[in-house]
Amino acid sequence: MSTTHAIKDTGAPAHAAGRENKDPEAIGRPVASFGLSFAVAVLATAVIFAIKAAEPELDEWAEEAFGHAWFYQAVLALVLFFGLGFIPMGGRLGGRGVAAIVIGSTVASGLIILAAAAALALG
Repeated sequence: MSTTHAIKDTGAPAHAAGRENKDPEAIGRPVASFGLSFAVAVLATAVIFAIKAAEPELDEWAEEAFGHAWFYQAVLALVLFFGLGFIPMGGRLGGRGVAAIVIGSTVASGLIILAAAAALALG
């Protein structure tokens, strides 16, 4: 006795027959949105760090205004991450596309921070 059953092709879409025909590369829209929001937040944090390195007055102002020079940067990163993450975007990107954007933005941010730190050390 065979345990497999033939599925009759009714011509209906796969989801109507209880079957899903998903692309293995497809990811959900929330995953894509939060991946892209991470990319924006990490780049914004790196750019702010570079600006703070070039303009020490910004660091002094931030410490006076927020009580700590790094507080506003963390708050800004969280607002960007969650604010953009809940906006549906990037639904057509596959998992590899989002991963490439996340990795690229992380590497770019590291290079921005490295350049800013080098400029501080040399300058």
